[in-house]
Amino acid sequence: MPPRARSRQDPEREAHSPLRHLVIVARTEALIAGEDMTTAIARAEAYADAGADAILIHSKDATGDQARAIGHAWNHGVPLVSVPTAFPDLSAAELGEAGFRLCIYANQLSRAALAGMRTAARQFRSRGSFRSTVAGSLAEVGDLMRVGEPEALSCL
Repeated sequence: MPPRARSRQDPEREAHSPLRHLVIVARTEALIAGEDMTTAIARAEAYADAGADAILIHSKDATGDQARAIGHAWNHGVPLVSVPTAFPDLSAAELGEAGFRLCIYANQLSRAALAGMRTAARQFRSRGSFRSTVAGSLAEVGDLMRVGEPEALSCL
């Protein structure tokens, strides 16, 4: 029997374990590797049976339909996790309605920041300035310093 499953059978032992706050999210890349939904779910069920606290069946389907299908097909009692990198138009609410209990937005803010930087660079190249055509397109320097180097605020 896997160690995590064994510890779940002994609540007293788990209560004193240094790992009691550890959450194990088991991830399968079966769909990414070209396997079918049945295989992916069977693999995820094996992870859940082995004691995983949550399951992530990763999908790269840009429509989000595969993620919805995963959510509707999952009935194993262990929470589902989504990383909606490939389907950013699917909202957290829609994923919740499909059965997901955690969404990890791994890179969306970085992608949005990159898109904003490219827009600002194009504007600078065409106009020669960063003068805003939309109010608030540049963050205040103080905001940048608070995020990047709070100790440097005394320089402002």
